[in-house]
Amino acid sequence: KTGVISAWRREHDIFLASPGSAEVRLGSGQDVALAANNRGAYAVWTTPQGIELHRPDSPTSTISLKGAYPAIVALPDGSLLAAWEEDGSIAVHRVER
Repeated sequence: KTGVISAWRREHDIFLASPGSAEVRLGSGQDVALAANNRGAYAVWTTPQGIELHRPDSPTSTISLKGAYPAIVALPDGSLLAAWEEDGSIAVHRVER
């Protein structure tokens, strides 16, 4: 797919949209970050229950039970790396393709 993919917060909910598709509500939370590879868009965000991860064609999953301010980046091999602040340091989670 080509085009602009976006993720944002409206009120207390996180949404994802891509060209030609309706916006999709991913869940409640804040501080959403977005990255993409050839499989599609991946999003991470903060919830009261921890850091959530959205993968294309997979249910949302919790990758940390605490933390805040997540970021995500696509790596050259197609995998992704999510990072966030947790207990005063940086935690990371490698997302396989």
